[in-house]
Amino acid sequence: KERGKEKYQTGLELVCGAGSTTGRLSKTVVLLISKEFLRDVFIVHNTSPQASILRAGIFHTGAVPVQTTATDVQGKFAVDVFAKKNHLYFTEREAAKQISAAVLDGKQVGLWIGEGLVFEQEDFQKSCLKELILCGSQEELYSFAEEHPVIVITKTAEEGRQFVESLAGSLWGDVRNNVCGCERKPCILLLYPINITAGVGCRKQISKELFEKGLNDVLEGYGLEPTQLKQLASIDLKKKEPAILSYAQKYKVPFSTYPAEQLEKITEVSATSRFVKQVTGVDNVCERAARTADADGELLCPKCIREQMTVALTETEVTLQF
Repeated sequence: KERGKEKYQTGLELVCGAGSTTGRLSKTVVLLISKEFLRDVFIVHNTSPQASILRAGIFHTGAVPVQTTATDVQGKFAVDVFAKKNHLYFTEREAAKQISAAVLDGKQVGLWIGEGLVFEQEDFQKSCLKELILCGSQEELYSFAEEHPVIVITKTAEEGRQFVESLAGSLWGDVRNNVCGCERKPCILLLYPINITAGVGCRKQISKELFEKGLNDVLEGYGLEPTQLKQLASIDLKKKEPAILSYAQKYKVPFSTYPAEQLEKITEVSATSRFVKQVTGVDNVCERAARTADADGELLCPKCIREQMTVALTETEVTLQF
């Protein structure tokens, strides 16, 4: 849409879809075209699939696409960019939109980082994110959350949900008010890391339901959710196993397989099985697969047996960067 030459003398703005600054996590795409650099640079606001398609098409014009967001342009904290950079899972996209809107309006946002998560104080200070207020204690967080939106980052999904429920209940007496959209109260956004690798072994043609139940049960035992999985791993004999492929597709988790020769390079495992070695060529599929896929991770859950399957979990240390 072309607007008046007086105000928009340097460019054209094309808006695909409906939305505003506060709704930029929706499917709105803004394309800014500079008249002076019409053949050189296109700036695409938003990170939606539509923006990605548009960005790809721009390459064919010979121009250089630059993808950004409203908070990026103004040099402010962008919670979506921060989450993507640190491999953190969004629990409430509506909350993320409200926090971005608050930042753009010049308001401050509280930040709570739970135990087990590492970050450099110097890195945080150098980032010059004046809109972020790091709360050093729960008392400080509770006080700040009375009037401001807050971001809570925890090591596990279960820990985070319990913390948010406690915070919301203490502030408002109703945990349902922890979701943005309530005009009367600030919002709470929970983020947690996507840093778990699940190594799996299973009987051939295991049912999809039984596989999902077994893996999710192991995750739950460690306070984890499928949304924290960064990958699934197994032996190459299982690369077409329907139950594993179905789980990977349902939860949008990458699935990698490795030959027995490569899995054998893992020198120590918690348990071995002669039968499994006769069938697969290795004495422990799940643990070897997890540690092969996540070479820098720590073994969180050794071989764990469930009906017709085994599971092992590794965890990658999270160091938050601002």
